[in-house]
Amino acid sequence: MEKEIYTVDFKNVKGYYDMHRIFKESMEFPHYYGHNLDALWDCLTDLWWHGVEIRIYHFEDLQKADAQEAAMVYKILCRLKHCYEDCVNTASIFIECNGVTEEIK
Repeated sequence: MEKEIYTVDFKNVKGYYDMHRIFKESMEFPHYYGHNLDALWDCLTDLWWHGVEIRIYHFEDLQKADAQEAAMVYKILCRLKHCYEDCVNTASIFIECNGVTEEIK
């Protein structure tokens, strides 16, 4: 099964609403995306049925713009990885922060 690859680049993100706009555009979320963390979780878990790879760049810019939201997004991505493993084991999630790329395990 070929993975769908999504790239999310937070370079120069301005804050909470900008973060959700970037997720919506990068991940091709539906027009009715709710621009909140619950909606983010719902849309991410809707991708489970096919293989998915998510690559996040400039995570440090999100941390600078909104440290609390960045921490919550990281938790959601970790939870997502474990959810995918329990379902179909087809998710790869990479986060680049300060030039270092880490795969969420």
